[in-house]
Amino acid sequence: MPVMFIAVGPAFLLHEIGHKLVAKKNGCWAEFRADPKGLQFGIAIAFFLGFLFMAPGAVMVAGLVTRRQNGHIAVAGPLTNFALFVVGIPLWGLILGVSGAHEHLASSARDVFDRIYLVDGALIWQAMLADAAYFWLSANLVLGLFNMLPFGPLDGLKVKDWNEQAFFAVLLLFATLVVSMFLGMWSPPNVLAFVAEPISSLFR
Repeated sequence: MPVMFIAVGPAFLLHEIGHKLVAKKNGCWAEFRADPKGLQFGIAIAFFLGFLFMAPGAVMVAGLVTRRQNGHIAVAGPLTNFALFVVGIPLWGLILGVSGAHEHLASSARDVFDRIYLVDGALIWQAMLADAAYFWLSANLVLGLFNMLPFGPLDGLKVKDWNEQAFFAVLLLFATLVVSMFLGMWSPPNVLAFVAEPISSLFR
């Protein structure tokens, strides 16, 4: 739970703050509202796909806006996730390199989920840091892609309604990164290790 809170919490929270900031900039009222349907949706996803994805609420926006403004408000969330992904590479690379936790980077997602952090009464905090970095990168990409789907209340439908070129560009950006990650063409541990190892050598 602490690992997921550190890694996934900002992905969700800052996504919603991105919506709110752009909405306020466009003169709208914006407020986060809890949504019980998000829990039901998360349980349904878990049942069919085998992993838990919670959507406890979203930023509600009210005000007179053009399609362009509405599209900007919608795309702000996924673009925030992309920014967190990009910033997360040097940030977590630095943290892992300085702490030496890069040596605990798992080789695959399965290894991450099978991880045990408490061994013989000792907390393996380096493994927790390494896994938080892994989930930070992957969760921001998956959340961004999910929200760009053009269905229901998701951001993608509003972006597509504003500008199809912008919609397909952002969707393709996330889809390329997520699909190539799942196909093993690149992985968060490899990217993080590439950044962290030279930093670690400076502190030896």
